[in-house]
Amino acid sequence: MRGRDGEAVEGATVRAAGPASASGSVDATSGFYLVNVKAGKYEVTPSGGPKGIASPRFDPTATRRSVAAGGDARADFRLNGGLKVGLAFSQKSAAADGSTVVKAEITTKRFGKAAGGVTLSLRPKPEDSGAVAVTTGARATICATGPRRVWPTGTIATALGTPVDVVTDAKGVYDFTMTVGTTPGQFTLNAWAKNAAGELITKDLGNTSPDETLTLTPTGNLTPSKFLSELAVLKSDAAVSHTLASMNDDAASMAAAFSQLSGAGGKLGGLAYSLVSGKAGGTALLANSAADPPTVARTAT
Repeated sequence: MRGRDGEAVEGATVRAAGPASASGSVDATSGFYLVNVKAGKYEVTPSGGPKGIASPRFDPTATRRSVAAGGDARADFRLNGGLKVGLAFSQKSAAADGSTVVKAEITTKRFGKAAGGVTLSLRPKPEDSGAVAVTTGARATICATGPRRVWPTGTIATALGTPVDVVTDAKGVYDFTMTVGTTPGQFTLNAWAKNAAGELITKDLGNTSPDETLTLTPTGNLTPSKFLSELAVLKSDAAVSHTLASMNDDAASMAAAFSQLSGAGGKLGGLAYSLVSGKAGGTALLANSAADPPTVARTAT
């Protein structure tokens, strides 16, 4: 008797009800059991199972077998469960300010106990499409400890949104962080376990985590057309003047300073910034509405 993930079902018992009813325990290593009975017809039923599994479901729930004198019969059962994947974010919402970091954790348990070394497919949505995940909807960057960027892969110019594999540690845990983007909306994530062959384990829904969603809220409603006039007014603000004075005369430094002023509750709330390389050389700063980011076409150069 084994679970959907191939592990022997520890703590299970099989009972044969008939002319001479008897029971046998499932071996926790091999998954085999033995019930000694007399000749006759029997209904064979599994029960019990690992601690932490409430009302275990077996497939089949029961079966009938006939045993001849001096003969034997075999009845196989499978526990419809085993590996359980969990996913949780440290918060349900965050401002789409391009700098907020949200913590997240994946856990893997087998029959209620921590299971380490499990390979998982981390699948950012929407619609399970890699291209859609990085080009539309709310965006975020997933990083492992270090920090090391895990998703999206590729480069900033050619980001790839396909699912990526991660592995839980010896305690059955994989911790990571998400740095939010500047696009309001919902960022949805899912983690799905894989078997030794690298295939998604699809026989039981316990092998995939429920979708976890982070809602990214707008940081303000200032439009790009009002950027210069609003900035002129804000120069009289001591805190704003200090931030502007810290800028160097380059686009990257300006983007950093303006992003600081445009975060949640910022003086320029609602704007986001991008660095753009022009054909004539040099880098320019592009200001846009955080709720309506520009579309970048991928063209050969």
